[in-house]
Amino acid sequence: MAGHGESSTAASSSTPSALGEVGLVDPANSERKFYRDKETGLQREIWRPGDGDGEQTTDYFERIGPPLPIEKRWRLFQSDIGPITAKNQPPRFVILDDRAAFEVLKSDIQRAKLVHHWPHDFGGTGKLRIRRPHRGRAAIKDPSAEGDAKFESTQPGNKKDYYFTGVKDFQSIKYRYEPPKPEEKRKKRKPSRDEEDYNPRGHGHNQYTPKDMLVKHGAPSFSLKEPQAPRLSGLMRRKPEPRHIRNRAIAENAHFSVQREALRRQGDAEPPQAREEHKERRRLREQDADYRDVGLALGFASFPDDGEESDEPVPFRRPDSKPVRDDTPDFSVSQSELQIPRKMGFIERRAFEQKLAEQTIASIATNEDVTRIANELAQANVKLQQQAEQIERLTAELEEAQTVDSAWQVEAEAAQDRVAELEARNAELEKQLEARDGLLEAVQEDARVEI
Repeated sequence: MAGHGESSTAASSSTPSALGEVGLVDPANSERKFYRDKETGLQREIWRPGDGDGEQTTDYFERIGPPLPIEKRWRLFQSDIGPITAKNQPPRFVILDDRAAFEVLKSDIQRAKLVHHWPHDFGGTGKLRIRRPHRGRAAIKDPSAEGDAKFESTQPGNKKDYYFTGVKDFQSIKYRYEPPKPEEKRKKRKPSRDEEDYNPRGHGHNQYTPKDMLVKHGAPSFSLKEPQAPRLSGLMRRKPEPRHIRNRAIAENAHFSVQREALRRQGDAEPPQAREEHKERRRLREQDADYRDVGLALGFASFPDDGEESDEPVPFRRPDSKPVRDDTPDFSVSQSELQIPRKMGFIERRAFEQKLAEQTIASIATNEDVTRIANELAQANVKLQQQAEQIERLTAELEEAQTVDSAWQVEAEAAQDRVAELEARNAELEKQLEARDGLLEAVQEDARVEI
């Protein structure tokens, strides 16, 4: 087996019967050879003619998970198959050694195919991976040179060159390889004269063409183009519409006409009293929507009358009738409630508030609208005052709770000191009891001796 930085004896282990006349190994009668990569510690099979392409979905680049079985790992390609070109490529989904990687890199194979077919060696836009470990054979540039100048190189990044040095003392296994025979191109059968498509202009029309062959005189037309649409004119009252737009408009009108017909039938089936109730509910909902849309976007609480200019503010008072909310379904469209989102930039918020204020001012038509807006602002001020009082109350409760908590902490510390003092006294009493027990035992022992 061959490893990174180790000597390989894979070729020497082949049997003499498997060697041909020129020292090539017969892939059909030889044992399977393996290669161990020192960088990853994984053992891989060496590709031999007849194996074909690897499986794309098993040992792909940067795979996460436990190691795969050896039969599912991508094989190492280290064979000589002749000049590598777009028509003579190495097998796909294998791991190339240094020499094969250099030959593939300088070939005319598309860069996108390099990344797709050999992702362990190439990445990005078809360049060699910067941290690619060296494998197998070396790509020799000048055998008489020394050091890195002896090997071919490339620049995968912008810092330093990558030299295809391969693995030291690696011995490649030379398999007998027969290049695939190119397929013979069969000549296409020329179609007969009868099978050719009719070309009305093939014979060339001119002033001597018979009239029965001219379209304008009734001859059949073989053109596949649609008739020319009428030109748009500014003098026309209605411009002609394309066919797809006209059909789309018909479909949309049919869709909405079905809805309108259903609503009309439902309205006809209701008694007159129910219709009046629905109209009243619709009016109240629209009025309620107007109340909600005002908000706090306006910076004033009074408006002058419509006909007179006065500086006196309009007195705040309750509306004459409170809107009645009814959940009965109605087929009318109510105004949407405009709410300012919380997460919005300062500029967007100011523009939205200005737009809302302009919309509210535009909706003011009578003195009743002024009164309604003033009442809404008064209610908003009351709510703000209530919220401020609630915040003050919660702040006072929090301070009181913190004060009680600090008092409890002082009491707890005093109790701990008392417990420590009692434990010390208990220890002293235990020592005194032990001393008395020892003295009592000594007295008893003396009494026994005297007896």
